[in-house]
Amino acid sequence: MEELTQQFPETIPFANSLYHSLIYQPDKVSLNSYDTIVEPDTVFTSSSFTIRLQKPALNVKSVELLRASFPTPVTNISDQCCTFWYYKYPPSSTLPTYVSDLNPSYLFCVRLQPSWTPPELVGTQYAYNRTFTDYNDLVSELNKAAANDPFSDTIQFIANDITFSYNATYNKIVMTGNSGTSSYCIAGQQDKNVAAAVAELQFNTSHPSSVYGYAGQGQPYSTSGLSLAQKLGWTWNGASATDRIDFANQFRPTLTYIGLGSPISTRINIANNYANLVNTACVYVYVDWVAGSSQDSQGNGGLLGAIPLNTGNNSVGFFDKVISNPLSKIPPQLQEIRVLLKDENGNPFNLPLTAQVNLELGFSYL
Repeated sequence: MEELTQQFPETIPFANSLYHSLIYQPDKVSLNSYDTIVEPDTVFTSSSFTIRLQKPALNVKSVELLRASFPTPVTNISDQCCTFWYYKYPPSSTLPTYVSDLNPSYLFCVRLQPSWTPPELVGTQYAYNRTFTDYNDLVSELNKAAANDPFSDTIQFIANDITFSYNATYNKIVMTGNSGTSSYCIAGQQDKNVAAAVAELQFNTSHPSSVYGYAGQGQPYSTSGLSLAQKLGWTWNGASATDRIDFANQFRPTLTYIGLGSPISTRINIANNYANLVNTACVYVYVDWVAGSSQDSQGNGGLLGAIPLNTGNNSVGFFDKVISNPLSKIPPQLQEIRVLLKDENGNPFNLPLTAQVNLELGFSYL
């Protein structure tokens, strides 16, 4: 017997032991964003929070999202999607014949100021991203944006060059070029010229020492390239066209149709689709230690769950688990949980600091 006992190891690794605790193995943990131990992203909004568990969870086997509540005091359009890009070709210019010919020198923008910008300090004559009640309300603000911009001397902007309207017959938003001799084309979100212009716009609107840089770093823009034009219903991506006639139809007046005669002279451009006044349909919740247990369609790991926001603006979206799907590729010991929120386009889902997010997690143990 003595020889047999000598063959046993002197210690047993904790991870392999059958550890049970009434204190350090909670079955359910509620996370309140107000209990974050990390400073918010800005003094106004935040898309992440970090919770330090007062009692660490030990020998964790799996985790799943049981319940969630999200208040929605957010704008209809995210601040990252508030810039409308378009081309204006003067009469003396050479018109393009295909996408690769689009000239960045003729690229201009109309923009809503980010929602956190204080109108009383910048000026109430400018347009701001806010909660819009309907298409007409949005069109009214767009025309303010087309008329005035606080950076009109330093950005690609022409005052009163275009006008927006609402067509009740088609229930769509309309853009009209105001120059009777110019040619207009709404730029797509994947236009290579837009990508370069975005960087320049952000730089030219970044003045941290002045009121225009108030709590921001220039005009925000979507990491996925989503533009205001796309939110308003113009869905041509700007990267390609199925043929030259398709490309010609993006212009007002249209470009000359090859072999088909003269262009159509209208400068009215009715959106291809209906404007989307939904900020996001889902909030994607990521935690840094879920790792390879899940991924989104872009291959990003750490996805705890996609929460449908089946509610209106300035309300509360609720989620309750319907199907059990525990995530098991996680570390066995947990003390800090960093939560990152994104919208359906992969941008940070920024909530005002007045919004209190609650997540309820369920744990199982080895």
